[in-house]
Amino acid sequence: MSKETKNQKLTQEELSTVKSLQEKRQRVTLTLGSIEIAKNDLNSQRESAEQDLYIIIKQEKELIQSLEQNYGKGSIDISTGEFIPA
Repeated sequence: MSKETKNQKLTQEELSTVKSLQEKRQRVTLTLGSIEIAKNDLNSQRESAEQDLYIIIKQEKELIQSLEQNYGKGSIDISTGEFIPA
């Protein structure tokens, strides 16, 4: 006994549910893609900021060495520009 399979139509409610789920899946997939793009952009910005920070730290060290050669060890009052020996 062989059964013949016939194409059958879904009910309007079932078809509507299938379509709704497909649309939701597509929206979530697009959202996840947008999040990944944003993460990549943020990672690039972070790397750039880290490089900038490294350069600034290096410049600060060089400036400190130069100031110590000229004035000795101490601190600077930024508001007055006055050197205060240690």
